[in-house]
Amino acid sequence: MSAMPFEDFEAAYETLATAIDSAGPEREALFLTRLALVLGHELGDIAAFRKAIQTALDGWNSAHRDSQPQAIDQFCSCTCDFS
Repeated sequence: MSAMPFEDFEAAYETLATAIDSAGPEREALFLTRLALVLGHELGDIAAFRKAIQTALDGWNSAHRDSQPQAIDQFCSCTCDFS
């Protein structure tokens, strides 16, 4: 899998934030679940899908141990290029 250029990663973050806002608080979890399943289907690789889920959980768990907000690049241990 190739790394997403930083500009595209920023655009993806903005697009996701807008979509979450559009879904509303009462449908946020359902929207994110549906998005994950759509992306998993597009990815077409269950091992990569499971790895992405674990990466997201690992970042979440380590971020909340410190109880301080962290930048998105500290949550993502994928091969994203943040330079």
